[in-house]
Amino acid sequence: MVTPLAAPAFFNVTLSSFTANSINKPTILMFRGGTNRSLDFNGNYRHNFTPASPLQLKRHPRFYLNGKERQCDDMNADDERLLERGLAFQQNFTIRSFEIGSDFKISIETLMNYLQDAGVNHLKSAGILANGTLGATAEMDARDLIWVVYGLDMQVDYYPSWADVVQVETWIYKSGRNSFCREWRVHDLKTGKTPIQAASLHVVMNKKTRKIVKLSEEVIKDFKPFLMQRDPHIHKTSTKLLQLDTNKADYVRTSLTPGWTDMDVNEHVSHIKLVNYVLESVPSEVVESHKISAITLDYRKECNRDSLLQSFSRVTSSNRMNELMDNGEIEFDHLLCLECGQEIVRGNSKWKPKCEDNSTCSLELIRVKMKNMCTV
Repeated sequence: MVTPLAAPAFFNVTLSSFTANSINKPTILMFRGGTNRSLDFNGNYRHNFTPASPLQLKRHPRFYLNGKERQCDDMNADDERLLERGLAFQQNFTIRSFEIGSDFKISIETLMNYLQDAGVNHLKSAGILANGTLGATAEMDARDLIWVVYGLDMQVDYYPSWADVVQVETWIYKSGRNSFCREWRVHDLKTGKTPIQAASLHVVMNKKTRKIVKLSEEVIKDFKPFLMQRDPHIHKTSTKLLQLDTNKADYVRTSLTPGWTDMDVNEHVSHIKLVNYVLESVPSEVVESHKISAITLDYRKECNRDSLLQSFSRVTSSNRMNELMDNGEIEFDHLLCLECGQEIVRGNSKWKPKCEDNSTCSLELIRVKMKNMCTV
């Protein structure tokens, strides 16, 4: 039992008896006056004052999952909530000064951090996470299993700015026999638009053997109440990402070495940090004048601290290249690998001009630069 704090003389508080009725309608009774009070066996203060009109406190609608009471449909103090009886989850984020780039827009790394945070908090709010884990249930923890990201697709219309509030909505569903897919929609609360959509494919790995394993029925059972039955919002392209021939790469960065700050709780380099290394080989001219409008990543192997990495990028030589350049857009194929040649990540990214809505921006100058890049 928690001992109530002493109330000041000018504002004394009495709590009603802890009954079923008081759970549904908690009441605060306000008094004015002196300090004479005592605590009865029900945990209530006794006063010699006549109470004012009780103030009814609004309670968030709740429901029960796994024998525990869960909050739903109203934002709590952390600006997060479960939706559709736990099938979906929403969380608000305010973009802070250290999460933006030189253009005052949210960075791709911060955006992916938001997605991961909302995904983990979805399972935490649903009450199925084991203590001391990040995304694993008690059954998974007993079997030494962890979730790892196998693939990622993201589409970005525009990037919100510093101090904007974005709302991340997420849900999960079964994808194939041995993987789950998690989708996100990012809403801009200032404009009411949905500028960002993303989906990731997750598989299970044994944290001792570091090998991918099949999903057992015992593991799936814990997630079944939270699996959404709906069509994917993001349809992954049918074109499989092929391994980039390093001899035909247009841009190369070598001797990239992940450090301690790149590691995550699964004791390998975070899939989010790996994106930074994938994009290291994109030429600075593109990074300065363009922004990512779509990115697809296939994670092939985990990466450890102090690994020596090489990042390769090649301008896509598809039939759409001329059309993309006419719009000031550009597309790259990517490969991140160890210096011994072993693949870590395959990727594809599409970029569009940052200043597409700015009349002072010279798209013609951008086109010239891009054509010069393609002829190098």
